[in-house]
Amino acid sequence: MGTTAVEETEKDEGRILSAAMEIGCVALWDNIDRTVDRRSQYRRLYPMRQAITGYHRDEEHHWVAQLACGHNQHVRHDPPWQNRPWVTTVEGRREMLGFELDCKKCDQGAPADHQPPSLSRESD
Repeated sequence: MGTTAVEETEKDEGRILSAAMEIGCVALWDNIDRTVDRRSQYRRLYPMRQAITGYHRDEEHHWVAQLACGHNQHVRHDPPWQNRPWVTTVEGRREMLGFELDCKKCDQGAPADHQPPSLSRESD
């Protein structure tokens, strides 16, 4: 049985602390506010990165990236707020397959989303 995102985060947290101790950077770890859960602080500092595996459109015809973790994430090109011109062309979306995005749903431990058939190999 595989490990969960939380278990992986806990392992990573331990590795970071061990590495910090080895190089004498315990002060960095100690400066993290102890009143807040260290796991949530870790997730804020080191967001979960997931590769784009495909795309589909939502009900409003916005492009949605399908991530390797099973989550979906909108990838709008809406300047000046979101500058993603690559999402507007078939070639641009194809080139971004495998690119890693920060997955906030993974950081939150959310269950996988429904992913309809990918349009990554089709035209607009």
